[in-house]
Amino acid sequence: MFNQIIEGIGLGLIMALMIGPVFFMLINISIKNGFRSAVYFAFGVVLSDAFFITIIEFSKSLVGFINENRYWVALFGGVVLIAFGLSSIIKKVKDPKDIKIESDIGKLDLLLEAIKGFVMNSLNPFVLLFWLSVSTTLVVSQTNNLRDTVIFFSSTLATIFITDLLKGAMAISLKKVMTVRFISILNKVSGAGLILFGFRLFYLLLSNKI
Repeated sequence: MFNQIIEGIGLGLIMALMIGPVFFMLINISIKNGFRSAVYFAFGVVLSDAFFITIIEFSKSLVGFINENRYWVALFGGVVLIAFGLSSIIKKVKDPKDIKIESDIGKLDLLLEAIKGFVMNSLNPFVLLFWLSVSTTLVVSQTNNLRDTVIFFSSTLATIFITDLLKGAMAISLKKVMTVRFISILNKVSGAGLILFGFRLFYLLLSNKI
């Protein structure tokens, strides 16, 4: 049990160092909409990871179906990433002095942030492939015990969620020193990052690497 916790935390910390589309969006949401919104976005991402893990562990046939249609999943995911990126680039920036982060932000807005996190993470075909490889190489090779498997993945997901919250907390603290130019640059960099990830999916599709 202790070994599974340590290994799960280790994997979670490794994943926390990876910079991808979700990282860019998490930082943007935290700065523009507040830490509370970032919490819900991060929760949606972790929920997506948990969903894939559950599919892999309990529905191998569905994994096969998704794998057979990974071309369309990757194509759709690329389009969504590019759309998010363009939206971030062209969105008009408000003066941070005029931006007031409401503590009573609507429940619907928070739900939408969670859905956004779930959808963005789910549309990345590498998420499924990653968890599939983790399941087969780190878990199946060591133990077939359901309890150990649950402990391992729970520790990993908890670590990912906590580190995402730390990223969001650090991002919102920057608001005190932000300017319109700073936010505009951040939006463009984040948007460009999302677009690059989207085109990377297209490249992998065209080169038959997906």
